[in-house]
Amino acid sequence: MEIVAHRVNSSHDLQQLPASLWIEADFRSWLGEVVLAHDALDKGENVVDWLSKFCHRGLIVNVKETGLEEKISHILRSAGIENFFFLDQAPPSQIDFLLSGNRLSALRFSEWENSPELSAFAEWSWIDSFAGNPRTTVELARLAKELGLKTCIVAPDLRFTPTEGEKAVFRQVVLENLPVVDLVCTKEPSFWI
Repeated sequence: MEIVAHRVNSSHDLQQLPASLWIEADFRSWLGEVVLAHDALDKGENVVDWLSKFCHRGLIVNVKETGLEEKISHILRSAGIENFFFLDQAPPSQIDFLLSGNRLSALRFSEWENSPELSAFAEWSWIDSFAGNPRTTVELARLAKELGLKTCIVAPDLRFTPTEGEKAVFRQVVLENLPVVDLVCTKEPSFWI
């Protein structure tokens, strides 16, 4: 299991993180440039500048606008980054992207979301329990694995502020089921290392 640091949208924050981590960042456009910013009206940092500091295991591209996938893919590959996938694509864009033969997309699995019919076209899954239930998370990850997908689970700290006990129980359940978990995305990488 590898760890993903969540929402790393500045090169300053990026440089503080060990190269052994995966990184999740928010990609959008600003006046014709691709930038890193979570919020729509935030200018953000230019992605090419940010990528000049990127030396990590992999990248999750949380795309905040439709139609940027090809441009982002070109920028990433030009920077020598091949280990990446897209997250949170709008459904019509994601379906077009997958059906065009591009597998670098994560299907969402949760208590409310599940698209097994698209699993033959994708490489990754994003496993999220809105209630923060570790057993639900593991069950969904197991389903995704059975469908042939790699798995990235959402740690409860992305949804709410868990107690230390809740975090420990979640981590223990995940560690007991490691074959079904490839990545865990968290705001607290040190807790998982």
